[in-house]
Amino acid sequence: MEIPIFTHLHLADAKGGLIRSRNHLIALTACVIIALPGGKGTASEVRLAMKYKRPVIAYLNHRSEIAGLPRAFSEVTSDVKKVKAFVRKNLR
Repeated sequence: MEIPIFTHLHLADAKGGLIRSRNHLIALTACVIIALPGGKGTASEVRLAMKYKRPVIAYLNHRSEIAGLPRAFSEVTSDVKKVKAFVRKNLR
């Protein structure tokens, strides 16, 4: 499920880890994060989810589909059943 969150915060991409970025709102308000192919902003959201200990999984064919994905991040799968199981497990 996706719910738009409108803010005045404009920092994203390479600046997505800065405290005034909207990426913090995403990482801190989501119950579970599913990362899809993207760039530096997506990688920043994954790093913040890890920092704030939010459940996060990447639905990718290969980790290179998110530029700059942290090396320590291991929850990468191309199996939609695994993504569904991850979400179910973490929403309990």
